[in-house]
Amino acid sequence: MNYNFGDHNYFASNLSGTNSFQHVLDVAGIQQGSALNILELGTGMGSSACWMSDNIMDHPDSTLTCVDHFLAFNLDLAQSNIDLSKNGNKVTVLRQLIEQFIFDTTETYDLIYIDANHRTWPVLTYCFFALKHLTDQGVVIIDDYSSEFPEVQEAVEWFTKEMSESIDICDLDLDDPNIFAFKRRQIS
Repeated sequence: MNYNFGDHNYFASNLSGTNSFQHVLDVAGIQQGSALNILELGTGMGSSACWMSDNIMDHPDSTLTCVDHFLAFNLDLAQSNIDLSKNGNKVTVLRQLIEQFIFDTTETYDLIYIDANHRTWPVLTYCFFALKHLTDQGVVIIDDYSSEFPEVQEAVEWFTKEMSESIDICDLDLDDPNIFAFKRRQIS
């Protein structure tokens, strides 16, 4: 596809070798070809949404909801990129404050991808929201879990410590771990 991400295709660095987004999904147990209800918090230019549309949304019932306030990025450009993607017709892009969306929604999701506000309290809020709105077999993936974004790390580490009895951390075994993933702990 001829996407126009400009200089903002940060997602591309996650698409090779054991750092691939597909690797993360495989480790987390997301089955290729299954119906997925996906939520993306923070869309930017749409690069991660396009990858998901092109690679994991082939099931006729798969959907992706993208939520972003689009103050730093252009909504029309993100939408045009997503429209070019393989399953763009299954993607809904909402120009909305994430905090308002998470307050209003009642849906549950199989995959929640978080790449939004990189401040401690918003990330922490997104993590608690994600745990509440995750399906039993679902996974939450948090991007930018690195020393470059210390507040993301701080929020994730606090969340995992406080919720250690409710979540399982996915052992991603990444060469360059800038992605963090967790699932709801299954009670047997």
